[in-house]
Amino acid sequence: MKKEKREMKHSVFQRILAVLGCFLFLTAGIVWLVAGFQIVVAALLLAAVAGISGPAVAEGGGILDIVGSIFEAVLEGIMGIFELIGDLFNF
Repeated sequence: MKKEKREMKHSVFQRILAVLGCFLFLTAGIVWLVAGFQIVVAALLLAAVAGISGPAVAEGGGILDIVGSIFEAVLEGIMGIFELIGDLFNF
């Protein structure tokens, strides 16, 4: 099966940071549901949000550009998690 080459808008570092941020955000959410809200969960959520929104804010632009970039980074992070899971099962 031939893979199409996608045009990458963000660098590899930004994509990895988005994937790690989304994974950390999902993990902190699960811990929050199981163990309740604690200072450790708050720190994990803050680190996840900073990891996702940091590159978007650094790119600059107007407030709508920043919000759009944050949503794009979240979607790329979630897609990256699913791609990783798919690659694990694709031997």
